[in-house]
Amino acid sequence: MSKEIQACSQPEPLITLDFHVTEPPMLPLLLASSSPYRRELLNRLRLPFVCASPDIDENRRPDEPAIDLVIRLAREKAMALAEQFPDHLIIGSDQVAVLGEQILGKPHTFDRALAQLKASSGNSVSFLTGLALFNSRTGECQVDCVPFTVHMRQLDDARISRYLHAEQPYDCATNGRAFHHINTVAISAGTAL
Repeated sequence: MSKEIQACSQPEPLITLDFHVTEPPMLPLLLASSSPYRRELLNRLRLPFVCASPDIDENRRPDEPAIDLVIRLAREKAMALAEQFPDHLIIGSDQVAVLGEQILGKPHTFDRALAQLKASSGNSVSFLTGLALFNSRTGECQVDCVPFTVHMRQLDDARISRYLHAEQPYDCATNGRAFHHINTVAISAGTAL
């Protein structure tokens, strides 16, 4: 009788099932940008990545709407590095600021930055960020545009000038680092990541 109990407590398995599922390893991430600001943003995710400059023509095409511009440039930046990085997930991004109907690019100089901030003072400025994720192994590319609007505080010339001399934000669309001059920010709830 004790043999039967032992036999029942330790039966021979009829089938062995292995429920351990392994996910395929994620492709390495590449940020297609030389921007220290984009590098800083991606660093916040604490994911390993490398950077490379896509070196593309970023000029706006005649009559190209702002949303088409940022989506095109984001896609082109990501795809420009596909041959050099054949097995990567490549992130491309571009951003423009729009005041009224005018696209505000990177000012590059003090005088242009001054003019942009004076024009933006007390007004709403829309920012459009194009984002592309290109899988250089499969050729699949996902693109999107994330909009947000800021309302700038009323700024006098002296305050703008002090800010520009201190920060020198000439490489950002509409001096995009002027956060302390922003009154309110409106972001779509679905994109507020």
